Amino acid sequence: MKLYSTCLAIVLTLLMTSAMAQQDILIEDKISDDEIKVEVVALVLEKQDEYVKDSINQYNCFTEEDYKRFRSSNTITKIVEELKKDEYFLGLVAGTVKLSPIKRHKIYREAKKTYKKTWAELGKISPEGQTDAGSEAEKEISSAISKLLKDLVEASAKN
Repeated sequence: MKLYSTCLAIVLTLLMTSAMAQQDILIEDKISDDEIKVEVVALVLEKQDEYVKDSINQYNCFTEEDYKRFRSSNTITKIVEELKKDEYFLGLVAGTVKLSPIKRHKIYREAKKTYKKTWAELGKISPEGQTDAGSEAEKEISSAISKLLKDLVEASAKN
């Protein structure tokens, strides 16, 4: 297990070094913690938009069947693996590493709570909300991205 952790740390360090070199604009421009938070939330929304159909009404919505396909196709794993190679995301990781632990936590929390309320929570069927299945899929995406960001930041901060 210790060998695995060491190897993971080395791989993450190499990835981060590469990302930092390619994402100089983030660091050179001294991107603020608020800007990082906005960009992370925008990324979460982008992935939710890509993988979770908008729920317009009861006839045009993200269904339980859609959710089953979402789960069976390992969508979360695909998103995480894609982001591990995404230069912009790795640049956001590099920017987040430079922040205080409190500011980092705020970013993780904001990313994790980025999802639409269910129609039941809204009290109406509306594009402003999401089906239970759609909201659950959005929560899984936001949680996975928040966790990945936190894991990569912590691994990078240790090195």
